[in-house]
Amino acid sequence: MTTLTTPRALTLPSAAMEPPLRTPENRTLLHGVDWAAYLRYRNNKRNDALRMTYCSGRLEMMSPSRRHESVTWHIGRFVECWCDEWDIAYDPSGSTTLTAEELHKGLEPDTCYYIQNELAIRERDEIDLSIDPPPDLAVEVEVTSPLLSKLKIYAAIKLPEVWQWQNGRIRVLLLNDAGEYVESDDSRCLPGFPFEEMVRLIEQRHVLDKMSLLRQFREWIREFRKPQVPTKPEANPES
Repeated sequence: MTTLTTPRALTLPSAAMEPPLRTPENRTLLHGVDWAAYLRYRNNKRNDALRMTYCSGRLEMMSPSRRHESVTWHIGRFVECWCDEWDIAYDPSGSTTLTAEELHKGLEPDTCYYIQNELAIRERDEIDLSIDPPPDLAVEVEVTSPLLSKLKIYAAIKLPEVWQWQNGRIRVLLLNDAGEYVESDDSRCLPGFPFEEMVRLIEQRHVLDKMSLLRQFREWIREFRKPQVPTKPEANPES
């Protein structure tokens, strides 16, 4: 088992990068890291820029690329535009650290949202999964291949829905009663969300500025969706 005394920011080896990335995402995987050591690494301010995934003694550290952060930003803004246009209450919780000590698991989503459970955590500045529900939606952008499966951790903490971006495609994954994620054509927490339109606009991010993309998305919603009444998000049975 690795014993850590004074955790320091790591210089991570370059991972294989997908063309045409100019700045690779760096990933490294440590074995034999106990819970206390994981928390020391996570709480070290010099590691704030790193995303960490911890599962039963294994710790992955990742330094996100600009592409990673750009796609994450756009997906988050489109989620918020959708909620704003449909008057859906939401709480953007970003890449907050989600830990479950009893499960020996922890991670940071690329971004995440409380929607069905927004009211339940409205007064909470910090999330404690031993008493609070997990986010209703997590977004994962995969520019390079993870070394640890975040889906297994999300399933363990019973996070209902994950959007996974890979190679210009988004997968909607819903947690079923067996504790497994299954792919769906529609979102459970944001029914009717226009994934094809969102992907099309994200692919235009090198041509149009951000405000133009968001404006086009709002116009699309108003033109094609406003005559309809969206299905209200289902209440989370775990809440």
